[in-house]
Amino acid sequence: MYNLEGKSNVRDYLFVGKTILPRVYLLFLLVYLALVALWISVLYKKHLTASHIHYFMLVVVIFKALNLLCEAEDKSIQPQLEIVRTLG
Repeated sequence: MYNLEGKSNVRDYLFVGKTILPRVYLLFLLVYLALVALWISVLYKKHLTASHIHYFMLVVVIFKALNLLCEAEDKSIQPQLEIVRTLG
């Protein structure tokens, strides 16, 4: 089963409420990458007072950004896999 998206009638195999998820994940990925850049600049400026937990939190934010990237890829590739499953 699929939904037709917009006026172009492009087939969308995600549920109706989940069609926007890849774009939302990519938007939050950009937000997290901006936070990573900000956090790196703060750590660079305050490197004398930064402790190990500050660097650990930077790694946590980087992993969250990578997680969002993988989720966006997963949600955007999933409809194409459904096509392969139905044809195969």
